[in-house]
Amino acid sequence: KPVPQKRAAQIKSQLNVNGRKVIVLGSLSNAELEEFMAVYDRLYSHVPLEGRPLIIYAPRDRSNKPEHDMPSALLNQKNKIRDNPDLDFEDMSGHNVLILDTKGELLTLYAIADICIVGNDRID
Repeated sequence: KPVPQKRAAQIKSQLNVNGRKVIVLGSLSNAELEEFMAVYDRLYSHVPLEGRPLIIYAPRDRSNKPEHDMPSALLNQKNKIRDNPDLDFEDMSGHNVLILDTKGELLTLYAIADICIVGNDRID
């Protein structure tokens, strides 16, 4: 079912995207995430956080406490974790990665993305 434009605009407003590009990474393996983040860092490490694309990362395997099992590729990023889909989205000013630890929101977030990258189930 398509996401209504009004809902997509509401999410972008809550995230405080302000013209930043949005990249949604869905179900990437650790190797795919490492490769993506290496390129992202090469391209944007010299750009202030508020000018970098916002990454929304939905891990392949959700955990109850993603901060305890943070992928090494994200350790040097400014992360926020979303673990309650009943709350509004948090302002991502000053952050460049939103880790999605919820069930059922990924398809909605694809609707606000400028770029979507979906992981390959055959790669580990």
